[in-house]
Amino acid sequence: MGEPLTKPVASQRTVRRLVKKYADLMGFAHPMRIGVAFYDSRKKQYIDPDDPACYGAAHVMPQYMRAVLCFDLYHEGWALRDESIDECIRHELGHALVALFAQAASHLVKEKDQQTPHILADLEDQLVQVIASMPVWAYVEGDE
Repeated sequence: MGEPLTKPVASQRTVRRLVKKYADLMGFAHPMRIGVAFYDSRKKQYIDPDDPACYGAAHVMPQYMRAVLCFDLYHEGWALRDESIDECIRHELGHALVALFAQAASHLVKEKDQQTPHILADLEDQLVQVIASMPVWAYVEGDE
């Protein structure tokens, strides 16, 4: 791992505002509750201690209709990947959007083999990335 950024990619206030904006546009007003948490790799606070390369994540509890989106605004990953804060937020919200289906798929396959959970996780991430990068977002990104 390299060095964390010296300046955040966005302020916490901006991230919270963008989360609300995209959650509303994606239809999360009710009943799903969306929270936001911040981590700081400069202080060795990682979203996922087992994966220090992670700078955005969604912890979704579909059974409770709740999700917490986590961001490390100082993580070096922002400089290494060509991803805007908007796209990252949409990606993490996408996980909340498909969580019930992903959970159902996992229950239906019931660990048939060791590869199946990884395949399902990869498919979920691919679907979420398609949602996050749809061309329609160009019409609303930056539209305040």
